[in-house]
Amino acid sequence: LLIIVGCQSGNPPEPIVDHIRPSPIFAKATATATPINPSSLLKLSGEVMEGLETFHFRLDHRKGGLEFLPGLIINDIEGDVVKPDKISVSFNGLLGSGLAIKSSLIAFEDQVYMTNPLTGQWTAGPEAVNALGFFNPNQGVQMMMSQISQLTLVNSGPYANGSFTISGRLATHTLTPLVGSTLEDSVVKVELTIDSRLFYLLEAKFIGAVTPNDS
Repeated sequence: LLIIVGCQSGNPPEPIVDHIRPSPIFAKATATATPINPSSLLKLSGEVMEGLETFHFRLDHRKGGLEFLPGLIINDIEGDVVKPDKISVSFNGLLGSGLAIKSSLIAFEDQVYMTNPLTGQWTAGPEAVNALGFFNPNQGVQMMMSQISQLTLVNSGPYANGSFTISGRLATHTLTPLVGSTLEDSVVKVELTIDSRLFYLLEAKFIGAVTPNDS
């Protein structure tokens, strides 16, 4: 399972590293390197992400999918979130015995509108669909970032390729706001890519089965 979150905000934060020396991320400097504290880095990125009013995201499954409605499996989703209760997405998936479909959905407050996968026409969404109840990137990103354990800094320097990479372990139930129903009592490996200047979360990879439909 792969999530790519491209973030945007009306007033992006000032470059934190450029103005704060030392920052909470950095341990005491040595003559050869500036060690990075992955826990502090993750906490700082979580605070930046929590402060965003809007963000763009993409979720893609290498293997498996999300069961959005009975018989409808979603393979990938892309869209935009406006806090606290607005979302616009387009998704591809499989319907029934394997019919490939593409559809879009808009939700705000308690209203949901969805395109018919067969005709492409907009209609009121099914009453059973609670888009933000089933899939809530806003809540899901915050929960994920706050509960990763066994953190390790993967890349070698604070500005390698313009980003940091952190790996860790995550209980699958914390991903429920992102993927709906999850496996119980299961753990997956996580790799987070964080912008080294503004500390936005750019990408999160989940390696392993997360939902009952994942192989």
